[in-house]
Amino acid sequence: MVGCPLPDRRVPVDLAAFEALLSQLEAALQEGRGVLVHCRGGLGRAGVVAACLLIRGGLEASEAVSLVRQTRPGAIETAEQEAFVRAYRP
Repeated sequence: MVGCPLPDRRVPVDLAAFEALLSQLEAALQEGRGVLVHCRGGLGRAGVVAACLLIRGGLEASEAVSLVRQTRPGAIETAEQEAFVRAYRP
């Protein structure tokens, strides 16, 4: 698994590492394997990864944010994280 440091309550800084992580997760899903996305609090960083993975799967950013928050209330904690997801383009 590719590492992707992501400081608490922040957004990815190393975009190449972030894309590599998402590619690995996407490949696992396409192979029918389960994927668990988590972080210490289970909201901010995990929410960003989950939402960006959904965008890669074809959802619009607003749909991805809504679905992640519906599934995990409070996810994508900060305005910076939400802006990152809304601007994310695979």
